[in-house]
Amino acid sequence: PLDAIAKARPLLDRAMELDNNMAEAHCTLGLFKSWYDLDWPGAEREFQIALSLDPSHLTTLLWQSLYLGAMGRHEEAIASVKLACESEPLSPVMNMYLGCAQMHAGHLDLGQRQLKLAIELDPHSYRPHMFLGRLHMYAERYDDAIDEFQQALALNPENLEALAFMGETMGIKGNRKDALSVLKKIKAAESHTEPALLIACIYSGLGYESEMFRWLQIALEKKSTPIYIVALSCNFRRYHEHPRFNDFLRSIGLPPMAQTTDLAV
Repeated sequence: PLDAIAKARPLLDRAMELDNNMAEAHCTLGLFKSWYDLDWPGAEREFQIALSLDPSHLTTLLWQSLYLGAMGRHEEAIASVKLACESEPLSPVMNMYLGCAQMHAGHLDLGQRQLKLAIELDPHSYRPHMFLGRLHMYAERYDDAIDEFQQALALNPENLEALAFMGETMGIKGNRKDALSVLKKIKAAESHTEPALLIACIYSGLGYESEMFRWLQIALEKKSTPIYIVALSCNFRRYHEHPRFNDFLRSIGLPPMAQTTDLAV
């Protein structure tokens, strides 16, 4: 919530005044800049400072990889998260993020292998199933995608992301009734969370272009996070060549999809 962010930012600024040599503080400031300020150069600078202070700082390596992916610098993103994975090769989280970076780069076979390894390492975590579902969406294996989202929801029934992605996939498959039912559930969560990006995803799957763009703008105004999911996610792939979609990317300081590299899917 924005009020929590407003309270946390002065505490972070104060901590950095007291000690400007904490990798954790610079890493967190990089997150603030990429998630809330949309200050992409500032975010990269903070991540680099954090890594200059602690080259093996795992959280920085992971968040930096997401930033680099949003910038279309996918091979750099993979390299960043590989460093984290090399430090903790049996970590399900590190392997999951590596699989995601490979997926975003279009290396679907590698990404699928890595995400399945993350599931083997922690069968009780819903997130690898959710991301594997998204990978199947990239590959247009929609039934497999829905199966993974259902497994994610079985492990975490309250998770709105997995639910929204499943609703979007249903929309793509032409199952309009169930997709709209999911959309209703996501909208009902507005009282305690900010689901505008997820709502835009479902409208994307349904092919409701005007509503998708309206909710993307709402997501920007309400600072739904992380906004860079619009560049990383397969959820908006069908609009990658749409002038209005690329105008939206430019409006938040991200490169148009035509300028990004290594997009093999």
